[in-house]
Amino acid sequence: MLVCVCKRVSDSMIHDAYEEGIQSVESLGQHLGLGQCCGKCKPYAQQVLDTASKNTSASGVQMWSPAGASTLNVWNPAA
Repeated sequence: MLVCVCKRVSDSMIHDAYEEGIQSVESLGQHLGLGQCCGKCKPYAQQVLDTASKNTSASGVQMWSPAGASTLNVWNPAA
C-alpha cells in the first residue's frame, strides 16, 4: 500500500528500510524522499515504523553465524 503518494513510497519499502536501520520518519525522508513534498504521509509512516518495530521486537533479531550455523537468536530486550 502506498504511504507517500508524492514519492511513491510503500509500506513494504518502509519495512525494508527499517530492517536496514532506518528508525525515524526524518531518516525515511533522507533515504526514500518520504514527506518531502506535502508531508501528509508522515503520521502514517510513523505508524508503519511503529508496527515494524513491534514485529521485530516480538520475533527477535536474527543474525547469520559465520561458523556455518544457519542463524542465531540475539538477545531481545522486549522478550
